Amino acid sequence: MIRQVYQNIQEKRLEKNFTQEYMADQLSISQTHYSKIERGIKNITLERFIKIGEILEVDPKDLFDPLSFD
Repeated sequence: MIRQVYQNIQEKRLEKNFTQEYMADQLSISQTHYSKIERGIKNITLERFIKIGEILEVDPKDLFDPLSFD
């Protein structure tokens, strides 16, 4: 399930044509750190998860739904 969340974040980012660098800048982290978040290598804080939802203009709870982006 957690892997699906990270995949949903990546899919939504790509749908909006946002780069990892753009996302990292918005989150005040490095692009490398952001890449590790999307790949599930780095854990994500609730605060950062909510901020990702805001940047992507999606309700964060929808990122948990595997059917949200089909």
